[in-house]
Amino acid sequence: RFKHMIEPFKGVGSKYLDNYLAWNGFDMNHIGVNKLDIKDKLVAAIHSIGEFSTYKEVFGKPALPFSVSE
Repeated sequence: RFKHMIEPFKGVGSKYLDNYLAWNGFDMNHIGVNKLDIKDKLVAAIHSIGEFSTYKEVFGKPALPFSVSE
């Protein structure tokens, strides 16, 4: 099933392998779901986790105040 899922891609980077596996697991848990409804299901899953940050919010925050010792 996983091989079939990644066939359309020209290559799968091992850096993103966790994402592909999570996508495959999500797809297996939602067999028969209309692909247009998947976005709503993903958003609902994210909101059920709790608080989350966007990319812009994370990179807009100042650096943590760690002391630098030499």
